Amino acid sequence: MTESILAHMHQVPLCAAKESLRHGTQDHKLNVHIAMVFPAAREPPLENQICIYVAQLATSDVILPHAHGEPQTYLILSGTILLFLGNPCGDSIDWQDPITISSGKSYTIQATVFHAILNTGDDNAVLLFSDRPQSERRATYTTNLPPLLAARARLGPQ
Repeated sequence: MTESILAHMHQVPLCAAKESLRHGTQDHKLNVHIAMVFPAAREPPLENQICIYVAQLATSDVILPHAHGEPQTYLILSGTILLFLGNPCGDSIDWQDPITISSGKSYTIQATVFHAILNTGDDNAVLLFSDRPQSERRATYTTNLPPLLAARARLGPQ
């Protein structure tokens, strides 16, 4: 399944992804502007169909920590991000050291793993990700930040 999703993702040019963002919406729970890329907006997704979305993060922007009930694949179209992964551990989350992912690279996050993303580059980061259609999207959110993001939050705006 992941290989099929990645094959679709690799066919999306950066300019088309950015154009899709013009018709996107702000996801306030995640702190990010997103838009569906596949299937096209004029083709409503089928029930249980995996869709491909695009998100754009300005320098130092963060996608807040959340988890899904199924795997999610990311492909970085431009920029460099830090990916934070954490496993639930009682009432907290056991955050691992972040992973740097740059343009052209992909990463699959396993189901129920919490993740957050920080744009560490000097330019906007544009990334594609797989998920269910918006009407079926389900996520678990947390205010338990990875240590690096918690320290940044205490310091205030960068």
